[in-house]
This record gives sequence, structure tokens and C-alpha cells, in this order.
Amino acid sequence: MKKLLRSWWRIPVYCAAAGIVTFWLTVMIGGRFVAVTGMGADGIPTISVDPVRSAVFNGVLFVAVLLLGGLWFLKGMTKREIAISAAIASLIYLLLVAFQIYLPDLAGRYVMQITHLQNWIAIPGALLSQLTRDVRVGIWLTNFTPFLFLLFGKKN
Repeated sequence: MKKLLRSWWRIPVYCAAAGIVTFWLTVMIGGRFVAVTGMGADGIPTISVDPVRSAVFNGVLFVAVLLLGGLWFLKGMTKREIAISAAIASLIYLLLVAFQIYLPDLAGRYVMQITHLQNWIAIPGALLSQLTRDVRVGIWLTNFTPFLFLLFGKKN
């Protein structure tokens, strides 16, 4: 029981840190990688985002966060410990989404802080939204992304 209490915080903290790091990597590096500049017909420079480069960049970030967390940060945790910790992280993400949807005026004041925390789980959310053609599916199902860490847990 003591070990379980010591490990419940690991995935929520890791997810928050991963969100902040991926946000800043996207801001600092992503723009250089995904931006396409060109000259418009009227001679005015245009800047756009290449969707393929953007998908590759975000996919690499997501897989890197998942592998780094599963193979290093959560190393030695059992599937049960990971499930409990992932449930706490998912609950936090669900509360953040509910906060944004049902209290938009208040959430607007904290939009940047919330965006930082949700950055790495937004990647599969965007994919789910495109696959299902329903934004709501992506918004709600992406909050369960921390359960992917179960793939890295030990049986006992």
C-alpha cells in the first residue's frame, strides 16, 4: 500500500511536464520545421503550415513522450500502479476540459496554463477528431491517453 501511495503522482506529474515541454518544443522548433514560405501572386510573402510535416512532427513528439515515460520514468511500476496513476491523470484532464467547456469566461483567464498541460494529449485528440469527423469524440477520448502507459507496466 505504501508503494502505491508513493507512485500515484507519477503519471500526473509526468503528463504535466510532458505537456509543458512539448508545447515549448512546438513553439521553438516546430515553426521552423512545419512552416512553408512562398511568394504570392501579388508579390506578398505567404506563410503556411505543411500538414504532413506537422503530422510527422507531432507524431514524433507523441511517441517520444510515450516511450520516454513508459521505458524510463515509469520503469518498475506494475500495471495496477500505472492504472491508478493514469486514472488520476485522466480525471485531471477531464476536469480541465469540463472547466473549459462549462466555465469559458473563467477558463479564458487561464487558457495558456491549461494549454501547456494538455499539449501532448492534444495530438491523439486531433487524430481522433479527424478520423471520426466529430470534434467532441476527440475532445473527450483524448483525456484517456495516459492509459497508454499500461503497455509498459509489469504484471506484478
